Amino acid sequence: MFTGAAWGQGTGDSPLLDYDLDEWGILALHAAGEDMKGTALEIAVDSKITTDHEAYMMGLLALGENISEEAELVAGSQMESGKFGDYIDGTGEELINSQIWGIIALESAGYDSYDKQKAQKWLLNHQNDDGGFPVFAGMKSSDGDLTAMAIVALDLMEMVGDDAAIEKAFEFIEFNNECKETAESLSWEIIARKQTGRAIDYSLEENLEAYRLENGLYRHLKTMSSGNYMATWHGVWAEAEIENRLTVFDGLKAKNSLSDIDRETKGYQSISRLVENGVLSGYPDGTFRPSDSVKRGEFVKMLAYAMKKENAQSNPNGFIDMQGHWASPYVAIAVDSGMFNGVSDQFFDPERGITGAQLAAVAVRARGLDAEAKAFNGDTWYDGYVYYAWLHDLQYQGFDIEKEATRAQCAELIDILY
Repeated sequence: MFTGAAWGQGTGDSPLLDYDLDEWGILALHAAGEDMKGTALEIAVDSKITTDHEAYMMGLLALGENISEEAELVAGSQMESGKFGDYIDGTGEELINSQIWGIIALESAGYDSYDKQKAQKWLLNHQNDDGGFPVFAGMKSSDGDLTAMAIVALDLMEMVGDDAAIEKAFEFIEFNNECKETAESLSWEIIARKQTGRAIDYSLEENLEAYRLENGLYRHLKTMSSGNYMATWHGVWAEAEIENRLTVFDGLKAKNSLSDIDRETKGYQSISRLVENGVLSGYPDGTFRPSDSVKRGEFVKMLAYAMKKENAQSNPNGFIDMQGHWASPYVAIAVDSGMFNGVSDQFFDPERGITGAQLAAVAVRARGLDAEAKAFNGDTWYDGYVYYAWLHDLQYQGFDIEKEATRAQCAELIDILY
């Protein structure tokens, strides 16, 4: 775990908030759990430069805004060669940056209507012999930050044939950072490692922390006495990626690839946040199925991920119907936490739908109000739980005591609790 942070993620205390934010500061704060909704973002619609539109897309994605027009523009700039044009009209084949961020922006948006094979081939054809990627096509000197960005782009496309290229790119980055490390280059190494599922050694975390000043700002070089915006948004972003379950790119892609939810879907905001954070996920066919009812076994898995205890070791439960069941580890976690009970001493009933009354009990226990609910003078076991859930705003839209809760409703409740 990253140590000694000068501010808490998602608390509104980030030193970045003292700056006039551009797309990258917004994206970094989004990665760090800040609610950026309503933040002003300079419109790139009149720019002829493709990278301006790609950056604007990333800012819009972090803000949860509609990116369809920008995505069409960026995708439309792709040439027959597979290159995203340096200019939005589809001309210019010099800037490696426009290729990398064209891929990253479209993949993060869950946008598939571009030629991935040609995009990948063009990028791989411009990797230098040292494993790095240059700023301009044909340039023999490689750039460390851009190389890390290229790794992210290649990984996001999830295509075969790039493993060796990514390995060579990491070798270049590690060599480059040994020679001329900065806060930005180290941050990009961390982001690229997280994106590809590589371990982030504690030495990298310590090294990143050494760039951070007491006021929370990051400095470009360790020898500098003051921080700046560029180094700080890099450091804040990398710091967040160390802690997060999914990278900001994977989280955005997971959310935006779901075909059956939009801003009109009940629970959309909760679903979006939890999918981006890796607490919930869609199905292999690209759907979320927000109206499907949730089984008890399914909910305890959601709960374990929300509590960040999905890998915790818990005592095996003694429920007869949980022996060999896929949800058994999650049931053990939920029961050990005091949040869940079986339907009896011997049975958990993981395949039964979870009701509003049962979820009210979970919510009240999560808030430490179990004793109060049990002491409530009611006619049923759940009256006290339902009352305290109502009293403390722990109910989802359409709450019903007897009805089985939907995936959207469970998302809302988990979002309230965590």
